[in-house]
Amino acid sequence: MDINIAMMYIASGILLGAIGQGARAIAGIKKAHEASGKKWEDWMKDGFDSKQLVLSLFIGGIAGGLASIALLGKEINKEFFIGLAVAGYAGTDFIQGFIETKVPKMGKSE
Repeated sequence: MDINIAMMYIASGILLGAIGQGARAIAGIKKAHEASGKKWEDWMKDGFDSKQLVLSLFIGGIAGGLASIALLGKEINKEFFIGLAVAGYAGTDFIQGFIETKVPKMGKSE
């Protein structure tokens, strides 16, 4: 396989993984806003964490990139793209859960 084609697969996976996670994030943001009972502007100031959103999209991209490596050489069609977006959507939970349980918290003494 040509390196350019492999890089196209991986770049597609990263982008689509982030898009899949973005869809999940939109639903989470809407739910958190509604649960707060605050006006949108007030909630954005107090309850919205943009750093968490960026980290979440980054992790979704990683999940999509990893999934694309597993799919190297497969036919690129609609199912391929949907699968990568789903990998970002679902893979983020797995990666965040792994990080929370396996990586020690910084600054925490035991």
